[in-house]
Order: sequence, then structure tokens, then C-alpha cells
Amino acid sequence: MGFLLCFLLMVGVLNIGNPHEPGSEQQLRSAFELAALMGKQVLREIGWALGLYIPTLIALYAIVVGGQLVSSEERASQTRRTLALVAEVMAASLAPSLLLIVAACFSDPPVAGSMFVIVPAVGVMLFLSVQLGGFLIPEREQLLRAALTAQEWARSKLKSLRRRRSTRSIWVVVPANILASTALAQASLVLVGNVLPWWVPTTIYLATGLYIWVASVPWLYAVEVARDRLTRVGGWIGWHFPIVGASVIVLVSYVVVGHLTGNGLFVGWTIVLTWLIASSVWVADGDRVRGISDWSIGRATARAGAVNALKVLKSSSTEVRALSPTGGARRAGFLANLLEGVRRLRSPAA
Repeated sequence: MGFLLCFLLMVGVLNIGNPHEPGSEQQLRSAFELAALMGKQVLREIGWALGLYIPTLIALYAIVVGGQLVSSEERASQTRRTLALVAEVMAASLAPSLLLIVAACFSDPPVAGSMFVIVPAVGVMLFLSVQLGGFLIPEREQLLRAALTAQEWARSKLKSLRRRRSTRSIWVVVPANILASTALAQASLVLVGNVLPWWVPTTIYLATGLYIWVASVPWLYAVEVARDRLTRVGGWIGWHFPIVGASVIVLVSYVVVGHLTGNGLFVGWTIVLTWLIASSVWVADGDRVRGISDWSIGRATARAGAVNALKVLKSSSTEVRALSPTGGARRAGFLANLLEGVRRLRSPAA
């Protein structure tokens, strides 16, 4: 990935200020000539770069190996991954320079003699970066710990959501709340009065409901699927922003155009906002209110969180069985029994 990004950056640099039509033969020839000139310039500087990179990679490799002896396993693993990433970035950042040197060799064949010196040095650098890059792959124990942590979180989440989740999908509950609040707001216009065509407040109320759905409900879902306190607090903070924004819009609109539209529009608007906010935070439990609260956005969001936790539980349980030593032993025993059965079927005595 790092090599690809560096390559795309190099292509972009070669095409900056190119006067020819993109994709034309003249444009490609001009880009190649520029690459060859840049390659000759890189060739003058590549010596000190390799002289810096190779000792640095050797030092990183020594730190990785020595760190396993003087620090805890968790700290050593974190250090290995960090230094492995640094090594990969270093190797990738030098790749465009090598491509420019190759272009210079095609443009001026005698320059190719320098490759007899550059290729072995680059080979050493790539060997060290590949050795260090291997530490980027998480170890079996780390994967197992992560899977166990996810499994425990999913079980705890399902237990906490058991009594406050809805039995209905959020894709049904939210539209139902929008339509119900809009209908109630429209009914209030009959009592308060309305000087606007019926479709104007209806459109405003439905648009407000859609805005709350798109801008607010995802934050509630983020709270339900959060695995740490910081993410959960961030979800609650994020949920408040669109709510406060919609309330400010209603208030400012009333101050600016309320004398033209009358109070009916804003009474209904307030009803829609109040309904949706209350439905979002209402997760009441109990048999008496269960049928009504099942239609609350808060309980429907809790149901969506439970569905996510169930998926996490299934996937993490599968990973735990695959990564645990007992799981490996069971697979090995199954394969051994299978091979033994095939051998007996093929034996003449059978």
C-alpha cells in the first residue's frame, strides 16, 4: 500500500505542468524524459540515503530483538508493531527513487552500471524491512485475547439490552414515529389555526423527521455499539448537536417569520421535535408500557445494538474456537481420524 501511494505521488509529480494532452504519445514521452532526468539527479543522492536507511533498519531490528528480553510481552509486541510499520514506510518511500533510476538507465545505458552497486544495497534494505514487516501481523495470543475481549463485551451487551430492546426493527419504528408526530402536528393546526397551505407545514414536519433520522439516530446507534466509555460519551454528545441545531432553527424561524405564518406552524413543529426527542430517549420497561415503548426510537436502537452484539458474539466465538489450543487439537484430531478412515478403506484387509 505504501509503495502504491508513493508511486501515485511520483506519477502526479511527473504530470505537473505537462503541456501535452493526457494519454497522448507526446505526453508519455515528455513524462519519461522528465523521469530520466530526475533519475540521474536521484542517482547522485542515493548513496547517502542507503547509508542512512540500512543502519537505521539494523538498529530497529536490534531494538525489536532486544526488546523481547527486557520488557513485558505486551509492551514488546506493541514496540515490534510500531517499528515494523516504520520500516515498511521507509522501504516504500524509497521505491519511487528506484523507479526513476531505472528510467535513467533506459534513457542513458551507461548509467545502468550503477545498478551493480545499488541492487545489492537495496536487497539488504528490502530484506531487513521484510523481516521487520513480519511483526505487523498480530500474533496468535493477541488475536485470541482480542477475540475473548469481543466475546465478553458481546455477552455483557446482550445481557444489558435484554429488557430494554424493542421487538420491532428500527427501519419500521423510526418512519412510524415520523408519520405519527406529523399527523399529531397537523391535528394541532386545526385547534391553533393555520394560514398556510396544508402541504407547507406537512413538508416541513416530514423534513424535520427525516433530518432527525439521518443526523441523530446514527449517534444513538453508535452509543449502543460503543465498546468503551469515551466512544459512548462521544455518541451522546454527537446526538445532542442535531437536536440543538433543529431547536435553534425552529426558534430563529419563529422570531423571523412568525408574524407572517402565525403560531400554528411552530406549534406543530415543536410537537414533532418533542415527540422525536422523547421517543429517542424513552426506554421504559414494564408490561403496562411495553406495547407502547416497543415503538420508541430508543428501544428500537437498542434492538439494533443487540443485533450487532449478536453478530460480534458469533464471529468472536468462531475466532476463539479457531485460535484456542483446544480448538487446534480438535481440528488435528478430526484430520487424523479422517486420514485413518481413508487408510482403512484403502487397505486390502478392509
